[in-house]
Amino acid sequence: MTRVLFKTGLVLFLITIVSKLLGFTREILIAKNYGTSSLADAYYVALTPTMLAITFSFTLSSVFLPLFVNFASDKRKSNLFTNNVLFLFLAIFIVAYTLVIVFTQHFIHLLAPGLTEEAEAMAITLVRILFPLVFIVIAIQIYTLMLNTFHDYMASAASILPNNLIIIAYLWLFADKYGIVGVAVITLVSYVLQLVILYLLIKGHQYKVVRNVELWSSNSKTFLLLLYPIMISSGFTQFNSVVDRILASGISEGAIAALSYAFNLRGIATGICITPVITLTFPELSRLSHNQDYEKVSTLTHNSLFSLFILLMPLTVIFMSFSHVIVQTLLERGSFDAQATAMTSAIFWAYSIGIIAIGFREVTLRAFYSYGDTKTPTYIMISGTLVNIVLSFILVKTMGIIGLGLSASMAFIVTAVITAILLKKKKDFVWSKDFIRKMIKLSVAMGGCGLAIYLLKLVHLFGSLFVMNTFYTVIGLSLYTLLAYFTFIALLLVMKEDDLIVFMKKLIFHRKKEMKLG
Repeated sequence: MTRVLFKTGLVLFLITIVSKLLGFTREILIAKNYGTSSLADAYYVALTPTMLAITFSFTLSSVFLPLFVNFASDKRKSNLFTNNVLFLFLAIFIVAYTLVIVFTQHFIHLLAPGLTEEAEAMAITLVRILFPLVFIVIAIQIYTLMLNTFHDYMASAASILPNNLIIIAYLWLFADKYGIVGVAVITLVSYVLQLVILYLLIKGHQYKVVRNVELWSSNSKTFLLLLYPIMISSGFTQFNSVVDRILASGISEGAIAALSYAFNLRGIATGICITPVITLTFPELSRLSHNQDYEKVSTLTHNSLFSLFILLMPLTVIFMSFSHVIVQTLLERGSFDAQATAMTSAIFWAYSIGIIAIGFREVTLRAFYSYGDTKTPTYIMISGTLVNIVLSFILVKTMGIIGLGLSASMAFIVTAVITAILLKKKKDFVWSKDFIRKMIKLSVAMGGCGLAIYLLKLVHLFGSLFVMNTFYTVIGLSLYTLLAYFTFIALLLVMKEDDLIVFMKKLIFHRKKEMKLG
C-alpha cells in the first residue's frame, strides 16, 4: 500500500509540476503582453471574484469531502448529496451574477477604488465576462474531490492541462488581435472545457445528475451547518484580498498586477509541493477519523508535514535569495520592464517568508476538518485575517507595496502557531517529542542551507552565468537549487534523521528490485 501511494504521489507530483509550469507560462505571456499596465490591473481586478471563489472552494472541500466519504459506497445517496450541493451554489450564483450585472460599476469601485478611468471601464467589461467562473471553479473542485475519493488522482490533476494549453495558445497567437477582452473570453471557455472533462470522468464512476433535488434534506442541512463557519472564515479571507487590492490600487498604476504576479509565483511552491500532499492525504485522514483511528491521523499528519518541509525549506531559501533574478528571468520581457520587476520581486521576497507557514497551516487544518471540527479552523482563519488587515494598513504606510507581502507572511506565521497550539489542546498526543526533534533538525538544516547559499553568493559562484542570457541564468538558478537541496539533505543525514535514512534505503532497495525484475 505504501509503495502504491508513493508511486501515485510521484506521478501526481510530476503532473502538478507540468500543470503549474503551464499555468505560469500563461502568466509570463500575460506579463509580456500587458506588463503592469492599467489593462493588466483591470484583468486581475475582474478575476478577483474568481480567485475568491477558488479560495472558498478549497475550504469548501474540507466540509464536502468528509461527508461525501460517508456516502461514497451508495451511488444514489452520493449523487443526490453532490447535486444538492451543486444546485445550492448554482442558485446563490444566479442571484449574485444578477446583482453584479446591475451594479457592475459599484462592484468595481468596491474592489479597486483607485483604478484609472480607462482601467475601470475595462474592468466593468471583463468582470461581466469572467464572473460565471465563480460557480464553475466550485463545481470543478467538487468533481475533483469526488475523483480523488475514488483514487482517480491523476485524471483529476491532469484535467487542468487543456485549460492552460488553450489560454497559452491564444496568448501566443491572438493576444495582439483581440486584446485583453479576448483573454477573458478564452479564460472562461477553457474553464468550461475543464468542467466538461471532469464531468465525463466522474460519469465513469456512475455519477449522474439526478432529477429530484432535495435542497433541504437532512444531509444538506448537516452540510450547511458544517459549512457556515467555513463561509464566515472564507468571507474574512476574501475581505482581506479585497483590502489588499484596494490598498494596492492607491499605491501606483500596475501595483495590482504586480501583486498578482508575485502571488502566482508563490503559487508555484504552494501548488507543486502542498497540493499533491493534501490531495493524497486528506481523503485518507477523513477515512481514519471516520473510523476513530486518531493515532494514525496523528502519524499521517506528521509524515505529511515532514515530507512537505523537505520540499519547501530549500525552495524557500532559493526564493528569498534570488527573488529579483527569478522575477527578472521569468517575466521581464515585452511590456514587463525593469520597474515592474523591482515592484514584483519585492512583493515576491516578502511572500516567500510565509511559504513554510502556509504548508504547516494547510496540513494541520485538514486534521481539524477530518475530525469534523470546522469551528476551530474558522477562529484561526479569522484571527489570521485580522492580523493581516491590521498589518497591511500599518506596513503599507511605512514600506509601500512590499508591506502587503510582508503582512500576509506574518499572518500565516501567526495562524500556523495558533493552529499548532489548538491542535495540541484537541489531541494531546499529536505533537510527540520525536516529532518536535524532527522539526528542530529540519530548522537547523534549513539554517545551514541558507548560510551555505549566502556564502556561495558572496564568492559569486556561477555569477558569470547570471550576466549572460536567459538560458544561462536558468542554468545558474538550477545549480543553486540543486546545491540547496543537496546541502539540506546532507545536513539531515549528518544529524542522523531516521525517517529520511529509512526512506532513502527503501527508495534505493525498491529501485534495485525494479531493475532486477526489468
